[in-house]
Amino acid sequence: MIDALFGAGLDRPAEGTARAMIEAMNAQSAAVIAVDLPSGINGTSGAVMGAAVKAARTVTFFRKKPGHLLIPGRLHCGAVSVADIGIPSSVLARIAPKTFENILELWRANFPCPDTTATNTIAVTPSWCPADVVDGGGAACGARRVARGGRIGDDREPARGAAGQRRGQPRGDGAAGRWRPPSSPISCPTAA
Repeated sequence: MIDALFGAGLDRPAEGTARAMIEAMNAQSAAVIAVDLPSGINGTSGAVMGAAVKAARTVTFFRKKPGHLLIPGRLHCGAVSVADIGIPSSVLARIAPKTFENILELWRANFPCPDTTATNTIAVTPSWCPADVVDGGGAACGARRVARGGRIGDDREPARGAAGQRRGQPRGDGAAGRWRPPSSPISCPTAA
């Protein structure tokens, strides 16, 4: 099903027949493909304007709008693709946007890759608690981690590095441990 009821310029709540159509699209089982932005989403803020289509895919033009990226709009878009309709990229200079999609290329240079060979590297795994910790267990489980030398949200037993210091704890020279998730989305160059 194709949703092309409203575009990115919607600035009022969907009401009456328009709202009924949005609700009908959401109630059926076929995948919805939205044109430009799911109907009912404000293109500037991502706000739901009364009711909004839940699309499986959105095809937009020229560039993504803030409504594709900001919640709750992002949750209604599904996979977003940008179709080239012949608008030259030089138009951006005239538009002078003040917002940008948060992509790796914008900030990677400010966060160099950590030295994963150092003895003070921390590996963090997803939190879990033993089966005997149920209601209100988050605090109890966290207290157990701290009691055994771990940190909140850190489910490993403290590993020992060089000279017996715990990984992630300050070394004798006062340097703090480095944090790196085990499945970092940043690909760092390997040492040759």
